Amino acid sequence: MKNSFVFILFYIVCFESFGNDQIHLSFPRQGQDLTTVRILNLQVQVHAIQRDTTKVTMTRKVNNINVVVNELVLDTRNAGRLSVNITPPGYFCEDNYTINLHDSQNSIFRSVSFKAGSGICFSNDRNKFINLESNLIDLKYFDPSDQGDRDTCGAFASASALEAAYKRLKGKEILLSQNYIHHIIKSSWLTPSPLFLYENQSSFFGGNSTKDALNFLNRYRVPELKHAPYQTQGALSRILSNLGIPNLVWNSNPQNNRITQDQIDSLEYHESHISLDARLNAFYGVGDYKVHENSASTSISDIENYLKSGKEVMFAIKLFWMEALMQTKTKFYSPNGPGGQHLMLAVGYDKLDPLGPFMLVKNSWGDGIIRIHYEVLRNQNSISYGVIEKVTETFWPNPDRWIGKWEMKHDQWRGELIIRRTFEPNIDQRQSPYRIGEYHHQNGKRYCAYGGFTNGSNTLLMKIDFEREIQDRNYNISYGPQFPSVDIIAKDVCPPTASGQDFKIDMGLRINNKGVGTTVWNNKTYPVEVWR
Repeated sequence: MKNSFVFILFYIVCFESFGNDQIHLSFPRQGQDLTTVRILNLQVQVHAIQRDTTKVTMTRKVNNINVVVNELVLDTRNAGRLSVNITPPGYFCEDNYTINLHDSQNSIFRSVSFKAGSGICFSNDRNKFINLESNLIDLKYFDPSDQGDRDTCGAFASASALEAAYKRLKGKEILLSQNYIHHIIKSSWLTPSPLFLYENQSSFFGGNSTKDALNFLNRYRVPELKHAPYQTQGALSRILSNLGIPNLVWNSNPQNNRITQDQIDSLEYHESHISLDARLNAFYGVGDYKVHENSASTSISDIENYLKSGKEVMFAIKLFWMEALMQTKTKFYSPNGPGGQHLMLAVGYDKLDPLGPFMLVKNSWGDGIIRIHYEVLRNQNSISYGVIEKVTETFWPNPDRWIGKWEMKHDQWRGELIIRRTFEPNIDQRQSPYRIGEYHHQNGKRYCAYGGFTNGSNTLLMKIDFEREIQDRNYNISYGPQFPSVDIIAKDVCPPTASGQDFKIDMGLRINNKGVGTTVWNNKTYPVEVWR
């Protein structure tokens, strides 16, 4: 995937001065709207042999590179102007140009080499070209956009979308943790099927949807990348190996999926995977968003309209594509493509390219911006897409600091409280108090825990149902008429309705490893402590 676009690379050795001689490097035509200029593999090289230099006038920025808004001109006493034919209108065809400059008095040789790897497109018509790449974070020094060997495209697309939204709406440049996003979606996702021995998924599993990603970023907050660097599947496997746990390979057949909740918890709440520091610094989130799923034609039109309004679009498609020969960043339609659902971030479109139209997309395979032909999009049954309308910040206190394992003591009871998800009862749309996790007594018995967080996330209001022990039970299931019914051991599911003993636990504003409170049993009040 080497045919990058909207990228300018300047190699400048030096510019030399001969009296009033000037060298201006700029665009064809004057007065072009720079929001509608596309540059493909533009390389400019200036070589000189002269000790005196002069500065190049820089007046505007395009894709983080300063350029003069004018024609591409070499204006010296003995050199004319570089002129190019625009064929077809509005498109600068692929070609190479070299301008040799010669000063008759000093016999100094100067040259400027201009190469347009795939040409330059420009237009003032936003129906033909839009590029919002300037909303993305400047990654010229570091580009953390490679999901590697994990199926985490949803985390990468949503991280890029949220980063761009922060830059667009608040002018703030932040790099967010894809590792944390994937973790919080998977580990907080309540899927209480009795056919599996766990209630939530694991970061070791792959896959997300546009709706799920934006929904969880609306409910939770995300730390910066530095607090939770991305980890490969191999790194997660090493954590599991050190814990004596086999790889958590997901299987849709419950008979062959014997992953336990304890195994998932061991990975999700291990400091080597997601540290307490990451949870304490999870500040950034989605304030408001829109998600759609429509036919391909409707989706393409809607995505274009969002892009025209200046908003990046997170979308999911099946990969019915092939790569252009020697141009791995350009994708054309192929019914024999790899298939599979993939999430990306649309940042523009290009209808000027003779081979187009193309959608301009930030991908997560280490290839940066790629070009997806509209035929790939048109051959989708439907397209799921979403837009971040508002961003939000929760700097302190942070509800995510509650997530994880806690030692707990109340009355004469000792055990472990595991909080897997956080919700505020007064704002959450689901039933409240909500299922937040489990309590494990030191005698090995497990109980359902419900609750919500109030008082600025400083207070946990919780119920533990000590009348209902969570057990592994035998379930009789069938895989269709051609398969006999079988008995498997599956997990007993907590009921949706909260009941049980009431607890109120407070964590100090600046304390993150200890909470105290009370519980009521038989009309008597007892002290409660949690710590880690």
